[in-house]
Amino acid sequence: MTGDAFSSVPCSSCEMPLQRGVLDEYPSDGPLRQPTPLLRLAALAEHVGVVLADIVADDATGLAGAMGVGFEDDGQLRALVGLAEDFDDGLRTDVLAFALALFTGEPQRLVKAPGGRLGIGRRRLTPTAGVGHLAFHLAYSCGRDTSSATFELIALPSV
Repeated sequence: MTGDAFSSVPCSSCEMPLQRGVLDEYPSDGPLRQPTPLLRLAALAEHVGVVLADIVADDATGLAGAMGVGFEDDGQLRALVGLAEDFDDGLRTDVLAFALALFTGEPQRLVKAPGGRLGIGRRRLTPTAGVGHLAFHLAYSCGRDTSSATFELIALPSV
């Protein structure tokens, strides 16, 4: 991912251009300069104020990830995303893309969830419009080729 290597291929679902690459003028320390798709997406998450954490395999039963939202003292919505440690980097990238798409595309869904928390199921779903499709574009723009970045959302038990 160097130089002006932008793709001009349209997305088969929405016909928006699938873009991948880094412009020469992009900041040298910017999120898309990271060496792997997961690190690029993680840096992007950090850049927008999303905190990432690992979920140990014993605690991730049935979950690929989990996320929670809350408000900072200044009123800004913030998110915490946990990713199951026992997934490979490709699946973790897809789950993170889905979580970021949900946080940016449907934040009210998270805010209205009990305790502001939702689980992300382990089963990949058929690609969908909306948040799932946005997740696909996020993953692709960070260098991940995936058939779907759509996952089931699961209500988490109260703590």
